[in-house]
Amino acid sequence: NMKLISFLFTVLVNLNIAYGFDISKDILDKLDRAIHNNPNDIAAYNHAATELNDSHQFKESIKVCQKALKIDSKDAFCYMEISRSYLELGKKSEALKMVEKSIKLDPNNIFALYQKIFVLDSIKPINKKELVKLGYKILEKNSEDKLAYIVLIKSLAGLGKKREMISAAEKYISYHASVVNYLNLANAYAEIGKPDEYLLTIEKAINLDQSDLRPLWFKIQALFHLKRYVEVIPVSNKFLKLQPDNTGVLAFKADALATLARYEEALNTYNIAIETKPKNPTALYLCKGLMLHKLGRLRESVQMYNKVLRLDPKNVSAYNNLGFVLSDMGQNKAAMEAYEKGLKIDPNNQLIQANKKILESK
Repeated sequence: NMKLISFLFTVLVNLNIAYGFDISKDILDKLDRAIHNNPNDIAAYNHAATELNDSHQFKESIKVCQKALKIDSKDAFCYMEISRSYLELGKKSEALKMVEKSIKLDPNNIFALYQKIFVLDSIKPINKKELVKLGYKILEKNSEDKLAYIVLIKSLAGLGKKREMISAAEKYISYHASVVNYLNLANAYAEIGKPDEYLLTIEKAINLDQSDLRPLWFKIQALFHLKRYVEVIPVSNKFLKLQPDNTGVLAFKADALATLARYEEALNTYNIAIETKPKNPTALYLCKGLMLHKLGRLRESVQMYNKVLRLDPKNVSAYNNLGFVLSDMGQNKAAMEAYEKGLKIDPNNQLIQANKKILESK
């Protein structure tokens, strides 16, 4: 089951592309509100850059930092955050340059010094066993040392010692509770196949800061991939009260309703998602076409699939769905043409092959 939950950033990246959803929108909206009255609020830029990095929106974080550096070219914090982004994007030499700039501007910033350790470790691996020993030794003297926990947790993760890492992370959170720390711990539970602990930890993150939408977003994803579709709907509604135009959440809610055979409600929700004008609406149009088919509105369903094909002439799913609707309408010749067009694009598509065989046997 939890292979489904190790889902969180790979599967959802694909869904975000499909629905044109940008997880960074909420963070950037908060930044816009913060700088509305004070355009030079460096602290707001720094906070947004950190949140974007914590949410794996590394390119967006760099953009925010670049804006901040136009206001204050000596902002050491932003150089450190850019280093974090570059490291995650695999740009190690750029990450090293940025963190060295940060340290030069603020030699006493311990976070930047630790960031340099992580960058150097990525270039030439440092003995992580020694770092683990160092982390434990520091914690013997100061059980609440934040940076010692960070080094310890990262080093244990690098050694593949996930359960020991989780134990350290749990202690860390008992001293330093934050939404990001709870989300990181939740992901660790996901990796070792503990869905109940995952959801419990996400719930703690939600309770810690009701205004932060990230935990709700992760909870929606988790419930959906665990096939707990009934629960997806109220959590989605809670999210949508705070951000009603969030395409991704609307899409998850609609998908859950569709899976529960609540087709009319699903159709209405897909329509609302389409009204948010996502960058790539084809996935939503496909889903809308399917709902129209389920509701017996066959001509409208055909129109929707044709709309998809005008936007994306190589959309194999649209050809398959179009063929299926046309077959139900008794337009077998047109249905066969749709299947054949789909197979020209993807000759090995088993679904179209199966539907074509059924049509041929009629």
